[in-house]
Amino acid sequence: MRLVPHYRNVSLESGSLMHEMLELHYNLVKAQELPLGEIIREAVDHGRRLTIEQDLSPSDSESMVKAYQEYAMFYKDDQWEPLYVEQKFSKVLYERQDEIDLECCEPEKSCPEHEGLTILLEGKIDLIAHHRVHNQTYIWDHKTTSRASTPVKLSNQFAAYCWATGVNQAILNQIGLQKTLASNEKYKRHMISYSDAALKEWKDNTIWWCNLLDQFLKHQSFPMNWTACTKFGKPCPYLDICQAHPEARQSKISQGFIQVQHDLFEVEND
Repeated sequence: MRLVPHYRNVSLESGSLMHEMLELHYNLVKAQELPLGEIIREAVDHGRRLTIEQDLSPSDSESMVKAYQEYAMFYKDDQWEPLYVEQKFSKVLYERQDEIDLECCEPEKSCPEHEGLTILLEGKIDLIAHHRVHNQTYIWDHKTTSRASTPVKLSNQFAAYCWATGVNQAILNQIGLQKTLASNEKYKRHMISYSDAALKEWKDNTIWWCNLLDQFLKHQSFPMNWTACTKFGKPCPYLDICQAHPEARQSKISQGFIQVQHDLFEVEND
């Protein structure tokens, strides 16, 4: 339904600010035209200009700027060479042609139950970088966090990125926001690798779920999943809608949400 809550999400906006500074940082590193000190100054100035447009308090935005500065200095002797920054991709995951079943289809025309299906996998990868010493390429995803955690391989995001690019190694670039920890405890790069067999299993599994979603769309029936409401450590922002009386849900939507467009993959002029 493309609904976004009215209230500001500090963690999401803070993470977006960090991503914007890192995008400029790694683009400048890739260009190899400026020393690190000037790169950091450019990224900090960019971040501070962006806070004018965001709904972040001065203290929240300055905390992110400080975290970026510490991160950049901690990894000042990096041996990573940026190849692609904020790289978009779109790749066919699955394609099924129309079928004609003479018992239920019109002549030379498939019915809804036998029409074809194309599943596109689309995304935007924070960074793809090559290690100069180890001669290996990794997919990166930047994550700001308030507490240390170790990623698991069963991640749709990492598996999708690896399958789409053919790069079987990924890095969770963890940027800790804790104020009491040392830099070596806050900034961690967790490495994950996938076998071809694991990525094939992920692909087959994803196709199964997409086919199920296709049936939901055809029948305009969307069963609730009551086990997902608190999976991420805090209630889902849509919880108030789902647990309201069915006849009161539209009122909840009108009071607490606005409708937005998702423009990540808008048509671009060639």
